[in-house]
Amino acid sequence: MSFQLAARELNLTPSAVSHQVKSLEAHLGRPLFVRMNRSLRLTPAGRNYYTFVRDALQKITDGSRALQESPRNETLIIRSGGSFAERWLLPRLPVFLAEHPRIDLVIDTRSPLGDFSASGVDLEIRYGPATGSDLHVEPLREETILPLCSPMLLRGPNSLRDIEDLSKHTLIESKLSQVTWSMWLSAQNGSVRNLRQLLFDTTSLALQAAVYGLGVTLEGDFLAKEELGSGRLVTPFLLREMAMRVPLRFLVIPRAKRNRNTVRSFRDWLMREMQSD
Repeated sequence: MSFQLAARELNLTPSAVSHQVKSLEAHLGRPLFVRMNRSLRLTPAGRNYYTFVRDALQKITDGSRALQESPRNETLIIRSGGSFAERWLLPRLPVFLAEHPRIDLVIDTRSPLGDFSASGVDLEIRYGPATGSDLHVEPLREETILPLCSPMLLRGPNSLRDIEDLSKHTLIESKLSQVTWSMWLSAQNGSVRNLRQLLFDTTSLALQAAVYGLGVTLEGDFLAKEELGSGRLVTPFLLREMAMRVPLRFLVIPRAKRNRNTVRSFRDWLMREMQSD
């Protein structure tokens, strides 16, 4: 009930407040205040109008407070090998993000696998087995390990038809491979001599080298699905019977984080995608 106090609160002059009130009264077509020498009093119309204005301003205040207090997105830090993240995870992440709009993801492919102490990592998709009483470990799926090559290697004088023909070609391998050429040849009782090798630090590069016809790689059909489907990579017919099926990738979660909502949501989605792939 004071233009002067209202002006102080709004950081205006009293005359500016008085002018705005007069403009409002002119707009409404009736007075809102009775102006006395040193005080103000609401008219009946002013009292009635005040109840509407008060309720409207309170709704704005409540809406602003609710927006400020709404829960923020939670962050989930996932550690994975680069080839898995690039070839399998990234193409499928739009589905997870659409289902969980309140989860922000951090994909870490640079940190060493296995260290959960200071990295803040919530879960890990590890290539190779993991052990530890403080870890929850689940195999993702079995993968079929096969010799893979470009179709061009099946033609010509050095055509690749059986295991002995591998000696005519370069054997491509990833440094991190869980099933090496020596392991595979030993399992097949193969006696191949004078082997040339080409070594890469990621599965993606090993597969790409095979696509370019640089040699024969030994990798799982899991990450090579796109190349096999398009025919850029094939398995020599007689070598298909020499496939090995082994679990290569594992979901690793610190037990202390296993029941977090974000971790459980990603784990359930991951397993569902693995089963449908």
